[in-house]
Amino acid sequence: MGINGWFKVFGDSSQVKKEKDFKGKCLGIDVSYDIYRASLGMKNIKSLTDKEGIPTVLLNILLCNVVRYKKLGVKGLVYVFDNPKPNPHKVKEAKKRKAARKKAEAKLTEEDQHEMKEQLEKRAFTITDDMVSDVKKLLTLLGVAWIVAPEGYEAEHLGAELSVDDIIDTFITSDSDTLLFGGKSMTRRVKKKGSKKVSYEEYTLDDVLVDYELTREQLVHYGVVLGSDFSDKTKGIGPGTILKKGLGVKLTDEQEKAKQYFLSKCPYDDNMIKRDVMDKDTLIKWLVDDKNFNEKRITKLLTVF
Repeated sequence: MGINGWFKVFGDSSQVKKEKDFKGKCLGIDVSYDIYRASLGMKNIKSLTDKEGIPTVLLNILLCNVVRYKKLGVKGLVYVFDNPKPNPHKVKEAKKRKAARKKAEAKLTEEDQHEMKEQLEKRAFTITDDMVSDVKKLLTLLGVAWIVAPEGYEAEHLGAELSVDDIIDTFITSDSDTLLFGGKSMTRRVKKKGSKKVSYEEYTLDDVLVDYELTREQLVHYGVVLGSDFSDKTKGIGPGTILKKGLGVKLTDEQEKAKQYFLSKCPYDDNMIKRDVMDKDTLIKWLVDDKNFNEKRITKLLTVF
């Protein structure tokens, strides 16, 4: 979710980017963001399945994403996974999301209209351990680097650290949390309603701090007042009033803990990044034999490598 209304408040600091601007860059990818974005783009989650009837359309979309980045001439990719264990800092938010999925699942049993059913299926969509395992295997066989956030930390937090250490040039995500965690740069995908064209908005921490004459600690203060995954918002303060009143708000104990969490560092070392050489033959065999992919199509798709 990120910070409530953050892009409305700080949107003027963004720079419009196109995919061609990724050439020569090393990109960090928020895996959860990529998976959920892929799920929303599915016309039918069950349109492609393996021999056991398990959906594989997600795997197909992520494979195409990696191929597209390769064609764009990116210097490197690092996919960043959330830690599989629940983050104690976002227990309340996790409960809210679980309730929303259950509500959508309940409606699915009652809904007969085909279009509405597809929307509810997407809303009820959840990332399973098997999906994560398949994505890791796909990236490994493609020779694409990936890393899992340490226990108690988010992918955005780790993505921020990777940008600070210049391992990646920007972190592609929808969560503004990346900047509050101290990341140098985050980029989000933007698609205007009624248009098929896709562009990107890049936000750099330095630009935001300079444009709004803030310290990072003040930016984090604004963020927790607006509300985040780690604490509730301050009632009566929103995107329209945050810049005038935000710094004067006394934080609750929950918000103060969230603030200190944002200002903390995410511990990791380079050995945590999984780097492998591409194994094209094994990849094709796995996708064809186990995942029911079309061999001719996959072989053609992978000629870019």
